[in-house]
Amino acid sequence: MVLTLERETADYFESVVGFGGTKRDGKAVANLLNADVAAYANSRGPAVWETHLKPSQIAGIVDLVAAGTISSKLAKDLLQIIIAEEPEGEPADIVERRGMKQVTDMGAIEKIVDEIIAANPDRVAKVLAKPTMIGWFVGQAMKASGGKANPQALNELMKKKLGIE
Repeated sequence: MVLTLERETADYFESVVGFGGTKRDGKAVANLLNADVAAYANSRGPAVWETHLKPSQIAGIVDLVAAGTISSKLAKDLLQIIIAEEPEGEPADIVERRGMKQVTDMGAIEKIVDEIIAANPDRVAKVLAKPTMIGWFVGQAMKASGGKANPQALNELMKKKLGIE
């Protein structure tokens, strides 16, 4: 989707970026609109600006990711909830009510990491030989946290625990 192809789409983008007098990262807004929102709009036929998704809702999702409250994966889940279950819902309220906040408690994340490392000694040897394979560990930890672990914190902790710097 080209955000400037139609005037209405460009206006929708601008209203999300500047919603509530707060300037949001245009790239973050564009990424959300061009990927997930556009996919939804395309599946239904209307243009992005013709969907039931309000600029305030998209802005709310972008704000929650920017604040570290939710991960980009949880943002996708949140968008699907707004699309399918709570079309009038406000993103922050949905996140609070459904317990979707990203886990930033390093103690909880460390416990998950330690358990995964202890349960997979064969994988530890492989990742030590080829550090790019750390993604498997990160994926397992994200799965164990229900997608709620902060991915950046998790990745750094995993590298530290495995001795990959």
